[in-house]
Amino acid sequence: MKTGIRLVWAVALLWLCQLAGAAAMSQSQIPTKFNIPFGNGAGGPYIRNIPQSSQIGIQNCAASLTDGFPPLTFVPAAAGGCPPFGQDMNGILRQITQWNVWMQAVSGLPYDAAFSAAVSGYPKGAIVQSTVLQGRLWYSTADNNTTNPDSTAGSSAGWIVLPGTYAPGVPIPVLSASSPPPNAVPANGLTVGNASSNATNRANTDTFWLFSFLWSNCSSCVLYNSSGSVVSRGASAAADFAANYAVQALNLNGTALVGADSMAGTTSSLLANAPVVSGSRTVPGSILGENQHQLTGAELPVTTPTFSGNAVTPTFSGNAVTPTFSGSTGTVNVSSTQPNIVVGPLTASTTGGGGFNFLWPAALGITVNSSGSFTPAGSVSTIVPSGAVSTITPSGSISSFGSNGAHNNVERSAVVYWYLSL
Repeated sequence: MKTGIRLVWAVALLWLCQLAGAAAMSQSQIPTKFNIPFGNGAGGPYIRNIPQSSQIGIQNCAASLTDGFPPLTFVPAAAGGCPPFGQDMNGILRQITQWNVWMQAVSGLPYDAAFSAAVSGYPKGAIVQSTVLQGRLWYSTADNNTTNPDSTAGSSAGWIVLPGTYAPGVPIPVLSASSPPPNAVPANGLTVGNASSNATNRANTDTFWLFSFLWSNCSSCVLYNSSGSVVSRGASAAADFAANYAVQALNLNGTALVGADSMAGTTSSLLANAPVVSGSRTVPGSILGENQHQLTGAELPVTTPTFSGNAVTPTFSGNAVTPTFSGSTGTVNVSSTQPNIVVGPLTASTTGGGGFNFLWPAALGITVNSSGSFTPAGSVSTIVPSGAVSTITPSGSISSFGSNGAHNNVERSAVVYWYLSL
């Protein structure tokens, strides 16, 4: 009986000690982990699983999750009681510490290389805190995962940033310059690298994941050595990071975000005519467009200009011309006492009397009839004026339009500070 009571008090004292230690907690005071459950190697006769249902009336003094240690274990044997079973003590402590071991792996405690080795690697779904980047949570995608998620040597296989949190390189919009997001750097075109890289944006080990993201996914992000000279990409992001190189972050000053023309495995032509500053319209991280654009002649709409001025009547300046007649002329004297008047060779004859006819040679083409009318044969000369029509010079001008200034292309936008997640 005394042994059973001592065991109960020992368990209670253990919990009290743990609670007392938790009164002023800091990360450096994380208790020693259970690498294996309590009684992990105990044989069958010395340990048993604790049932949920009460064992009263089934097996006297046996423990259960319902009763714990039943009332008889607190009664002296002389009074009809019985001590608790040692198998139950081992069983309940094993059951509790099995969950301790599991929770140590999945509850978001800092990554522990010694614990990882002791339990043969973290399980799939385990969540651990980064020991390098404050607030970063790593999620294991594989069972028996013995790799270090904080490794900057490119050996952190089987870990991803906890889904639902910011992955490296994600643009984060912020409305206040005085409240930058944690674990992020401004997207201002300056560089990131390790502490020896002389990076102009942030030079720290915690930039490794953003460095790797930009190195792998942003072909237009220039790489520099620690002296500030442009260099080509090496064998891997990890190698270049270790070589103290710095990579240029995206410059999102005055820049909005737009979907690529190649999302979900398809290619559209919505950005086909957009000017490309760097990269291409189908590659994320490229820069397209311009905030202002000076229109070319081909980009102007068809326009009909209007004329404003005074009407002008043209004038003629030259010499007056009198037309002349060229032909046969003659004088005819008529006397009623003369019976015949013949001019030139006759072709016919007439006799005189009260009337008479003139007989003209047919070759002259002139006929005088008895009524006295005279039709000359000939023509009037053509009139050719001498001079010129004055030149018409309109008075007025065609109105001009346009100022040859840049065309504003900025859509209605909300101004934010862009940051890139580390």
